[in-house]
Amino acid sequence: MNEKDFYSIKKKLGYCGSWAIWSEVKDTPKSNMGDLSLLDPSINKNLLNEVNPNVAGSKFGLLDAARVMSATYDYSILHALGMHLNHTCIYLGDYAGVADAELLETYANFHREVGDMAKEVSAALADRVVTHDEVQRIKKEGAEMIRMHFAFIARLEAIAE
Repeated sequence: MNEKDFYSIKKKLGYCGSWAIWSEVKDTPKSNMGDLSLLDPSINKNLLNEVNPNVAGSKFGLLDAARVMSATYDYSILHALGMHLNHTCIYLGDYAGVADAELLETYANFHREVGDMAKEVSAALADRVVTHDEVQRIKKEGAEMIRMHFAFIARLEAIAE
């Protein structure tokens, strides 16, 4: 990317930032989502060399992605990679001290995801022709349903005696 393209993109899309890259975290994990200064070649002098696919060793790799996800708490890259490889990613957090209300909310969210998947399946079958786009939407909803199921189980295990 050259400077002209950067400023064109910044002018057109800067308000919505990037889904995976933005400036340093401030008050909240997503506090600077609209700040694209990290990608500004006049501020980040080595940027064009770092992301140039023609320069060996300059590619954005898995460790770079892990650092971005850890800093931003945005795991979109991980979930996109999982979906691309026909896998799902499940956060198995520490739910010690889970309240009954949280458990019930997680259970309700799981059922909401079951409903979302059923809605996609129903829509796909309505015209008796299933498209590749419909299969992708069903896979996405299925993955979300599975994640919510395991989030519910993890919370349930946290309160088990």
